[in-house]
Amino acid sequence: MLPPMISYAQNAEDVVLRRVFFDRPVGFYVDIGACDPVEDNVTKHFYDRGWSGVNVEPDCRLHTALAVARPRDCNICAAVGRDETAVTFYPTKTRGHGTLESTLAADVEEAVPETVPQITLARIFAERVPPAGVDFLKVDVEGWEFEVLSSADWSKIRPRVVLVEAVDRRGQPSHARWEGILFDVGYRFGLFDGLNRFYCRPEDAKILLPRMAAPGNVLDNWRFAREVRGQSEVANSYQSELDRMSNKLAEQNGTLTAQSAALLAEHTAHAMTRSALNAEQVAHGATRDALRNEHEAHLAALNAISLGNADLQAEQAAHEVTREALEREHAAHRMTHGALKAELYTLGDAVAERDRLIAAMYASTSWRLTTPLRNVRHLARLLKPGG
Repeated sequence: MLPPMISYAQNAEDVVLRRVFFDRPVGFYVDIGACDPVEDNVTKHFYDRGWSGVNVEPDCRLHTALAVARPRDCNICAAVGRDETAVTFYPTKTRGHGTLESTLAADVEEAVPETVPQITLARIFAERVPPAGVDFLKVDVEGWEFEVLSSADWSKIRPRVVLVEAVDRRGQPSHARWEGILFDVGYRFGLFDGLNRFYCRPEDAKILLPRMAAPGNVLDNWRFAREVRGQSEVANSYQSELDRMSNKLAEQNGTLTAQSAALLAEHTAHAMTRSALNAEQVAHGATRDALRNEHEAHLAALNAISLGNADLQAEQAAHEVTREALEREHAAHRMTHGALKAELYTLGDAVAERDRLIAAMYASTSWRLTTPLRNVRHLARLLKPGG
């Protein structure tokens, strides 16, 4: 099986040509109606692998793209025909449908005609082909095939393989008009792939005809570039969607991370607040215990005071009883004093009366008369023994 291959051609023409020339590392091609340098291009695969050649394209826009993409090639902006007089070219908005055939252009919308130079295939072969010759000639000129093939000098330059688009725009075979030119110079038919007819020069027929016996198939190990590109675009679309979702998830994750950080900060703040509250609660508990102890001390003091008050009250009651007893005794004393005072007054009166009586007695005559007698008696007592 051949190595993997990406086909850029419209109908896998390059797959067949790769199989035909698998043992030729480099070669030379001539592409008449080269069109776009990449899309539906038969020679891109070979150019990418070191081949070179001549690309002829009358559409100036496509020629410019070829000149940019194929610097190693000779890129000619012209039509190919049986003479070198200018011709009218009808480009279209559909890539590859531009034509030199006026009858075909009448069926194409917006085909604004342009005048382009014309060159023969014989001149291209004579001036642009290296001594080793042409490996393959590809012709896709939308109804201008007879003019192209009949403009070559097949006796001088004979490409090893010639492939020509062989159906018209309705899909009907169109080779009857020009195939005889190739058969007349000895070319042998090798393959019709549904769009193109492949021919091989007789001197290479033994080797090359078996290689071009079948269209591109699974044994050629190939895929269309447009298929790969489509898959790549789908993959890129999926990747873009994945990236978008990833970015969205990353954004959401960032938001969640920020929210988590905020919640963590809030939780930390709450924890700090809770710790502060716990510390405050412990402090309050200590204060409460201190207040309770102080209260109990106050209660004890109050109880002691109450007990002291009770003792004071008892003592006061005793004092009150004593005071009452003293008052009663004082009252009794006052009564006794009054009685004594009254008695004293009475005694005083009695003494005063006695003194009065004594004074009256001393003042009396009898007292004076008896005074000598009393004195004698008094003297007699003094003189009496033991007296």
